[in-house]
This record gives sequence, structure tokens and C-alpha cells, in this order.
Amino acid sequence: MAKPRRMPKVSSERLQDTATGSALPNLVRELAVDGLRWVDAEIVLARAEAGVLLRSYITGLAVALAGLATFIAAVVILAQSGVIALTPYLSSESLAGLVIGLVLLAVVIVLAILARHFLTQKAPATGLIFQWLTGTAPQKGQK
Repeated sequence: MAKPRRMPKVSSERLQDTATGSALPNLVRELAVDGLRWVDAEIVLARAEAGVLLRSYITGLAVALAGLATFIAAVVILAQSGVIALTPYLSSESLAGLVIGLVLLAVVIVLAILARHFLTQKAPATGLIFQWLTGTAPQKGQK
């Protein structure tokens, strides 16, 4: 990532030196340099925002896959052992299976809520490029 550059300071001496006629070309040249620096800064900001969005998507997908893997493992291992363990305390094997199934369903719901949170919660766009892409750029006359 490029290091941000400092914006040049305008001194009052340059503005008062209009008699020689050399101040205007220097100001135009500095304006062009400042414009290029601004474009560079916007590109760096867009890359940073893209990285944050990508990390958010990857985290959300990882949580969703972890939830799916946990669900499968829970169904195969815990359901069978839970039913066997609860059968002596309940009236039948089917009631023990129902209790275990409801507990596993609650775990899956919590993991689904977490995955949804990571996939939908995004920071608002701050750079002009991402504001334009997302449709949140200020219109003319707005700030």
C-alpha cells in the first residue's frame, strides 16, 4: 500500500508575485500534481475498502461452512449417542431423539444468525469510487 503524500502548502508570497507572470503556471502545475495525488489516494482507499469487503465475505462464508460441518457432525455423532443416553430416562427412544434433535436445531439457528451477520454487515463506502459503485455518492449540490 502506498504511503499517503502530503498536500503542498500555499504561501502568500506566491500569490503576491503576479507581476512577473510566473505564479500562474506554477499554480496550474501544482494543481495538476495535487489532482494526481488525489486520484492516487482514491485508488488506495478503494483497494483498502475492497480488502475489507472481501475479508467480511470470507469470514461469513467460513462461519457458514463451520456451521454446516458442525451440523453434520452433530447429527451423526451426538444424535445417536444422545438418544442412547436419554432412553433410560424418558419413556421411549423416539422422545429422546426429539429432544436431541431440538438441541441440535438450536445450535444450527445460532450459527445461521452469525453467518448472516457477517455476510450482510458492511462498513459504509467512504471513497468516491466505492460511493459511486454502491450508488451512495453525493449528488451535485449535496455534501
